[in-house]
Amino acid sequence: MTLAPPEAAAWCGFPGSSPPSDPELDDTIRWECPKLNSVPLHADTVASALREDISTIMSILQVVRSAEVADLAAKFRKVNTVLIALGSSWTTRI
Repeated sequence: MTLAPPEAAAWCGFPGSSPPSDPELDDTIRWECPKLNSVPLHADTVASALREDISTIMSILQVVRSAEVADLAAKFRKVNTVLIALGSSWTTRI
């Protein structure tokens, strides 16, 4: 069983520090520092990646034509239009 207590942030990563000690739990619980995301995702990065993915999908859909593909392309166009319209205001809300 692995737990990361709320107070973990107080001792994780500091030299000479150790997890809280409870003699009754020492044999049953292994304390670990919570793993942090090495690359923080910012709203503008996410929006940019989403726009790039939509552009890639749109390029593929331009090559293949069918009724289902045309419907899917229309949906992606709507999403892309909304993302462009939101622009920087979308990133400030997150």
